Amino acid sequence: VHELPNIYVYQSDVDKINIEFSKIDAYTKIKIYQNGTLKEEKELSKRVYTYKYDFDSEITVELIDGLSTKTYTYEPEDLNNEASVINNNYYYI
Repeated sequence: VHELPNIYVYQSDVDKINIEFSKIDAYTKIKIYQNGTLKEEKELSKRVYTYKYDFDSEITVELIDGLSTKTYTYEPEDLNNEASVINNNYYYI
């Protein structure tokens, strides 16, 4: 039985996110959508991909292997990493 990899999406810089996969899987394709628009489609060949991100739009990651599909959707507030607050100013990574 083939299982799709798990994913973890997190902020990696002030204007970037990482999408990390639990394993490399040549049978799996990934699709990245930003605000419902397809931005990229590729075979899963690395464990981590880095993408520019504006932290204002919804991101959807879809994993497809021909038999199964897993879809993960993230809102901007899910991906902001509030490192600190000073005088009501939020500072991120």
